[in-house]
Amino acid sequence: MLEVTGTENTENTCRQSVDVLDYVTIASVCMGIYKTNFLKEQYDVEVKMQDTEHIEMKPMKSTQKGFDVWDQETWKSSDMFLSENSQRSFGQRKFVRSPLAHVPSEGYTKRFNHSRSSILWLEWMMNEENVFIQHALNRGNLKFLEPSFMSMGIAKRPTMSLNF
Repeated sequence: MLEVTGTENTENTCRQSVDVLDYVTIASVCMGIYKTNFLKEQYDVEVKMQDTEHIEMKPMKSTQKGFDVWDQETWKSSDMFLSENSQRSFGQRKFVRSPLAHVPSEGYTKRFNHSRSSILWLEWMMNEENVFIQHALNRGNLKFLEPSFMSMGIAKRPTMSLNF
């Protein structure tokens, strides 16, 4: 790519590009551009020594021809690395980090799983009916076994289940 800066000096720069003919829709082209230019996930690869249990983790990056390995302050192709280090072999790759957020393994959990307006309504019902109603903020919601059902509020006398 030729970059013109407006001065007498011109500079040839080589950047990763996206071939629009590799994609079907405009949205998929945009995703390809995003992945190529902005989504820089980091991985490490296991480098195993033959005849020993020693495993070393080295940074790696994917390329069109496979992957490159960071070795001795420079990126080397996997083939070049193995030719220089004949006693070594590659194992599994391991995900290190990504600039994108990941969903936690337990999912997104809220500290309080109730709505403020439902609690206000249940408190109003307690005052209106002059009865204690168990809810999320005073003793917790109740879960019923049959059917699979969770109640917002329970009153013992008279027995009633309230849902907002």
